[in-house]
Amino acid sequence: MNRNSIRSLSGLAAVALLLGALAVPATAKPSKGCPKFKPGVAPASEAQVLKVTDKATVDKPLVVNFTHATALPLPDMEPLPVTEERLYYNIQLVTKSHAPGLFILEEFEDVSDIDLYLYDASGTEVASSAVFNPVPQGPLGGPTGGNGYESVPGLDSTPCAGYTIESRAVLTEGSAATLKIWLEGSHH
Repeated sequence: MNRNSIRSLSGLAAVALLLGALAVPATAKPSKGCPKFKPGVAPASEAQVLKVTDKATVDKPLVVNFTHATALPLPDMEPLPVTEERLYYNIQLVTKSHAPGLFILEEFEDVSDIDLYLYDASGTEVASSAVFNPVPQGPLGGPTGGNGYESVPGLDSTPCAGYTIESRAVLTEGSAATLKIWLEGSHH
């Protein structure tokens, strides 16, 4: 081999190495992201899926405002309803944390009794808070609820997990309500 051939082969080898370093291997993983959440609770199948990210903190939670209609009669209510109202909200955890703690706080008018249920993707109830809210429960209420609120205080979860939140009005003349949802790093 002459000197020019060696230079040409060296140049081609350098170009091949450079192109090989820039090429995406055929076994590259798909871009990061979560598969679309499909709720296991049938009435929630049409509800929008809200993404809960690491930006949702106790100081800046994801906030959902809504209103419950009248549920079950109070002595002075006309007409007398005899039903519960169930509202559904789907969430999916889009987080870099390997073990995020999911926190949900539902706040509403003190004279209402509204319960909070959380279901996983299979439709299995994984958490709930169903304190009788109109009766004062002491300074902090029960472990998850009290006068004017219900909560899920730090459910151990995983990235991309999807959940359905059910807000169940049991006793109310109608109430404005707010869900506050956030994550806290690794919760153990």
